[in-house]
Amino acid sequence: MWGSFRDTALVARFELLRSLRNRVAMAIFSLYALLMAGVTWGFTRFLLGIENAAAQAMRVPQVRRPGAMLESLRNNSPELRNTLAGMFGDDTVAAAWLDMDLHILVLVHLTAGLVVLPFIAAFTCSETIAADLRSRSVRYELLRVGRLEFVFGRFVGQALLMGVGALFSAFGTWAVAVFAMTGTNALTTAWDLIWITPRLLIAALPFVALGITCSQLTRSANLARTLSLGAVAGSWILYGYTQEQISREGGGLGWDLVQQALPQTWLDGVLNFGGSLWSAVGLLSLLSFAYVAIGLAAFMRRDL
Repeated sequence: MWGSFRDTALVARFELLRSLRNRVAMAIFSLYALLMAGVTWGFTRFLLGIENAAAQAMRVPQVRRPGAMLESLRNNSPELRNTLAGMFGDDTVAAAWLDMDLHILVLVHLTAGLVVLPFIAAFTCSETIAADLRSRSVRYELLRVGRLEFVFGRFVGQALLMGVGALFSAFGTWAVAVFAMTGTNALTTAWDLIWITPRLLIAALPFVALGITCSQLTRSANLARTLSLGAVAGSWILYGYTQEQISREGGGLGWDLVQQALPQTWLDGVLNFGGSLWSAVGLLSLLSFAYVAIGLAAFMRRDL
């Protein structure tokens, strides 16, 4: 048993180091960082417009960088919590900003990452096995490790790679927070962005698993990418459809069970700063292993 864990760890280490040398993966992470910077920059422009509109209405000087009015309202406006809850779609996010003194762009980074990172995770991971199947180099690796250790090692390695990518993307948000908003503590904001990175990684795990599963089903890396992106988009569509069916009076029979198998159902645990993160870790990890096992069942029978 310990030998199996050791082989899985060795495959994961090799996969992580190989992926870090892959220029395509690093280019995708750079684009992700730029995208997060663009999203947070757009949010600061939105705040700047609100603050300057309020300043014009009160006939006071306008500002060049937003943040001062928002910090003032943090402690003096009880209605702000409801406004932020409607903006982010979750009251726990608003509570985190008000009660935990998190920077507003940290929360924007987290909520935007929960939407963007799943697609990046599935797309990046979808070629990890398919490319080796096409070149048949996988046969040499399987001379030293079993198929089970090989697949789960690749999964763990790609999950660690997503952690690196999520941490790398935080730099773009940090730069926007420091240089585009007033009153930003650079060190505190950097620590908060590092602190929420594990939450993004946990949320991305099932989508890494979807990419690994699609990669086991075909020798074509391009087809695996297409399948993985379709699986992620389809999961969001199916989640919305099940929500609609469950909300209907007299409907939802059986749809609740379908929803339990979708990662979106458990993402609230990632956003719940006041609750235990371990429940979300356990459920999303279990779901991830189940997804990988689906592809593994086909990979075990594949003629390499």
